[in-house]
Amino acid sequence: MKEMKTNTIAKWVALALGVSCSVAQSQELVLNGDFSTQSLAESETTMVADHWLFSGTGQAGLLNPAPHHYSNESEVNNIAFAGANSVISQDLGTPLDLNANYRVRVKLGWRENADAFNYKIGLRVDNHTIDITPTTQLTKGVFTQLDIEFKPDATHQYLADLNSNLVLTLENNDTQVSFIDFDDVSVTISAKNQDSDQDNMPDSWELSHGLNPSDPLDASTDLDGDGVTNLNEFLAGTDPTNAANFPHIFNHQFTGNVEIESALRLVPQNTAPMVCNTEHEGSMYYNSVERLVFVCDGSIWNEFRGLQGEAGAAGPQGIQGPQGIQGVSGEIGPVGPQGDIGLTGPQGPQGVQGVSGTSHWQDGASAVSTTVKVGVGTVSPSAALEVIGNAIANDPIESNHLVTKSYSDAQYTELKQKYDHLLAMVSTLNKDVYPSDGLSCADVLANNPNAQSGLYQIDADGPGGNVAIEYFCDMQNIDASRPIVPADTTGSNNNIALVYSNGLQLNNYSASGNVSPFSPAGAFDGHVYYTDPNAKVNPDAGNIVTKGIWLAPTNSNQWLQVDFGRKTVVTGFKTQVSTQHAEFSPRTPREVIFQVSNDGVNFVDHEQIVMDKGTAQVTLNRAAFGTHFRLHVINTHGSSDYVQIDEMEYFGFFVQPDPQEPVDTQISNCQTILAENPQSTSGFYQIDPDGTGDIAPFTTFCDMELKGGGWTLVGIRYVPNKPYDHINNFDVLFTEASNITSFDDNYHLPDSHWQYLKSNSQELMMNMRDVGVYAIADIAALQNANCIPLVDTLGRVPNKTGEEQFRLFWQEVSGCSAVGTDYSMLNYHNIYTYDPSIYKDTNIASTAFEQTNFIYVR
Repeated sequence: MKEMKTNTIAKWVALALGVSCSVAQSQELVLNGDFSTQSLAESETTMVADHWLFSGTGQAGLLNPAPHHYSNESEVNNIAFAGANSVISQDLGTPLDLNANYRVRVKLGWRENADAFNYKIGLRVDNHTIDITPTTQLTKGVFTQLDIEFKPDATHQYLADLNSNLVLTLENNDTQVSFIDFDDVSVTISAKNQDSDQDNMPDSWELSHGLNPSDPLDASTDLDGDGVTNLNEFLAGTDPTNAANFPHIFNHQFTGNVEIESALRLVPQNTAPMVCNTEHEGSMYYNSVERLVFVCDGSIWNEFRGLQGEAGAAGPQGIQGPQGIQGVSGEIGPVGPQGDIGLTGPQGPQGVQGVSGTSHWQDGASAVSTTVKVGVGTVSPSAALEVIGNAIANDPIESNHLVTKSYSDAQYTELKQKYDHLLAMVSTLNKDVYPSDGLSCADVLANNPNAQSGLYQIDADGPGGNVAIEYFCDMQNIDASRPIVPADTTGSNNNIALVYSNGLQLNNYSASGNVSPFSPAGAFDGHVYYTDPNAKVNPDAGNIVTKGIWLAPTNSNQWLQVDFGRKTVVTGFKTQVSTQHAEFSPRTPREVIFQVSNDGVNFVDHEQIVMDKGTAQVTLNRAAFGTHFRLHVINTHGSSDYVQIDEMEYFGFFVQPDPQEPVDTQISNCQTILAENPQSTSGFYQIDPDGTGDIAPFTTFCDMELKGGGWTLVGIRYVPNKPYDHINNFDVLFTEASNITSFDDNYHLPDSHWQYLKSNSQELMMNMRDVGVYAIADIAALQNANCIPLVDTLGRVPNKTGEEQFRLFWQEVSGCSAVGTDYSMLNYHNIYTYDPSIYKDTNIASTAFEQTNFIYVR
C-alpha cells in the first residue's frame, strides 16, 4: 500500500505541473536544452553549464551571440559552441531501451565570422558510440534544424546489456580551426509497444490492466466506473482499475502523511504557471531564472524557505594585509665633529707639456747660453752649431741624418710616379674582377640612349673603390631607379608571390569577387586543389592554407590582385588551371590586361596579353614597376560561367623604397598625431616619446582606426606556418630584433623604449588583424596580474624557463598552473581570455592563436 501511494502521488504532482508520466507518450530526456539557466551578456562566454559537460582539445562552452556571429542574434539567447576536436555532452539518465524509439532534435549554427566544417551527433553507452549523424549541410550565418529518429534493434542488444546510461554527444570533429554552435537540444523517448487493435493503447498495458488487446471498443469503456475512459486513463498515466486514481488536477486529496521514495521534481518554469489566488493557495513551483521554489499564500507567490539558522562559528583569521606606505622622513640631525686628516693620496697624472724653450749652444767651457742663434738655416748665426756624429745632406744613410730640399723634392717625384703606375694597374684589375655598367643609371643611359629598363651593375665611385651594386634602372623615369633588395624565391621559376613568403599574408591578395568558399589567396598557395590535395605546383610551398583556387563569379571583366607592400619589379608571371577545367570547361583567362599601381587605387594598363589555355607563362615586354599588380581578365577560352586560376606565380625582385620626407620628431606618440590631425590614416610615423630625453626618435606603425585609433605599435609576434603542436621548439616559435623597422616581420622595441611607453600609457591592445580579433586591458590591471605582472621586456623574460619565458603577462583566478579555464595571458603570439575580468574590451570568446599578433599601447 505504501508503494501504491508513493507512485500515485508522484503521478499527481507531475499532472499538476503539466507533465505526463505515461510511458506510452514521448518523454523529454534532455535538461537545460536551451542553455537558459546561465545569464550571459552579449559576446560573453562560459565554460560551465547546468547538466552539460565540455571536453576535447579545442574550445567548448556557452556563448551569448553578437551581431557579428548571426544577423538575427536578437532572436537567439544562449547557445552552446564547440571548437575543433571538441565535444559537448549530457548524461540522459536512462539506459538504452530496445523497446523504445528515440528522437533527437537540435539546431546547428554556422557563424558569419568563422568556418564550420564537420559535425557528429551520437548516443554513447560507456565507450561505445552510436553514430546518428545525418547528411544535412550547414548554411553560413543561420541555424539549421536537425530532426533524427533512432530505433534500436537486436544489433544493439550488447549495449542494452551494459545497463549504463545513454549519453548524448554533439561534436565538432574537424581538425581545422572552426566553430559549430548548438541550440534547442531535445531527446525524446517513446515506447515501441505494439498496438494490435489500433486503439492507441499498447497491448502490454491492456493485458496488465485486464483489457482485451484485440478489442478496439474497450478504449471508450470505463473499467473502474470513475467517469474517465480507459484510453484517457492510459494517456494520463492513471490506473483504469482504481476508481480513486483518475486524472483530475488539484481535485485529488490525501489524508494523513504521504511518503515519497526518491525525489519529488518540480518542472522548472521561467514564470509562475498560474495566477496566485485563493483557488490555488498552497500551490508550489520552481523558478528556473531565480533558482528558487515559490509557494502561493492565496494572493502572492512567496519564496519557500525555512527559518533563518543560527550564526555560524567565526572563521579563521585572514591573511596579513599589505605593508602601509612609508612615513615622513625625520629632521636632519646636527653636524658631527671634524674627523682626522686622511692619508696622503696617490700621485696625480702627468701635467700638460710646457711650451718649447729656445735653442741652446754649448761652448767648450760647458757653459750654456739661450740667447745666441744657432742651428741649420738660422740667419746670421751668432755661434757655431756643434754636431756630434755625421750631418749628411744628399745621401743619408741613417734616420737622423739631415737632407737638403732638392733631395727631398726628387724623392717625392719618384714616389708619385710609382703610385700613379700602381693605381693604373689596380683600375685595370678592378674592371676585370669587378665589372660595372656605369657610374649611375643616368651614366648608362647617356652612354647608350637605347638602353632598356632592367638590371645593371652600378659602381658609383668608379674603379678602385667599392664594388658595383645591382640596380634596377628605369630608363623611362631615371629618378625612379633603385638598388635591388634580394627576395625570398621559391620553385624553379623563382616565384616571389607565394603565400607567407616575403611578408605576404592572406589579406595581401584581393579580387573583384570570388565564389565561396574559394579566395584570392587560394591562387597563390603553391598547390592544385582539384587534383590531389598534396600535389604541389611549387615544391617549396608550405602547408596548404586555403581552398586552393580563385574562382571569379562571372566569365569576363574580373581581376585578381596582389599587394607586395613595397616597391617591386615584376618581369613576368605564370598561371595554371587544372586539365579538367582548362580542356573540358575552358575557364582559363584568354585576353588579359596587366595593370600596375603604387597606391592600390589608381591602376595603369601596362601590357595587353593573349594567354594560352591551361598553363600560361608570360615574360613582359617591359618590366613593371610598382607596389600593386593586377591581372584584369577580359574574357576566357570559352567558359559560360566562371573565370578560374588554380595557381599564379610572379617573377621579379624588390627595390629600395623611395626616400622619405623628414617627419616632425617632436610628436610623442600616435595618439598625439591623431589628436592634432583627426584625418590621419594608419601607417608608419616617426615619434619621439620622451622629447629631449635619452630615447632617440624612431619609426613605428600607428593604427588610427581600430577602437578609436591612436594606437602605437610596440611589438609583433609572428609564427609563420608553424602549427601549435610545435610548442616546445622555442627558437622556431619566437624571434627577436632590436627595433621595429618592418610591418611584416617579428620585431619589438628595445627594453628602454618599451619601459618608457609602458609607464606613460594607459591601455594595451593585442590585435590579430588577419582574423579580426582583439583584447584591450588597462596597463594598471596588467601590472597587477598575480602570476606574472606585465614584464619589462617584449622579448624573452629573464630568469624564466619553458613557456613562461614568452609570457607578457599572466593572471589566474586560482593558483598559477595554467590548467583549466580560469586564466588570461599573452603566451608567444596566443591570446587567452578564459578569465575575461582583466580585459576592458575583447571579442575573443576564450582563446585566439596561430595568427600574427600586433601589440599596441595608447
